[in-house]
Amino acid sequence: MRSPQSAYVLPVSLALLAACSTAPRTVQERVEAALEDHRDSFENCYKLELQKKPTLAGKVETEFTIDPQGRVSQAAVRKTTLRDATTERCVIDTIRSIQFPKGHATQVSYPFTFHVSE
Repeated sequence: MRSPQSAYVLPVSLALLAACSTAPRTVQERVEAALEDHRDSFENCYKLELQKKPTLAGKVETEFTIDPQGRVSQAAVRKTTLRDATTERCVIDTIRSIQFPKGHATQVSYPFTFHVSE
């Protein structure tokens, strides 16, 4: 019997908070590209818990602030349907570890969707 594969879905676009709604599109693209570069890390957060909980699936909405130096100064889960603290903590830790491009301080709201694909 084959084990189910995990699927991690990156949203089509970033939902930037009102604080940066006037930011140039390139900021959004650069943030999204940095997150995409760490796709394997986000997926591994999910895969580790999926081994213990084969039906684990849901959405983790994160909110984080990137300072002008490209470091994450604050990150948290805003809302979740995943309800798995270990995966959620791993996602937040991964976001905090990313060095984003330098620029303006930026607040980001970003959803991660995790589900099992057959």
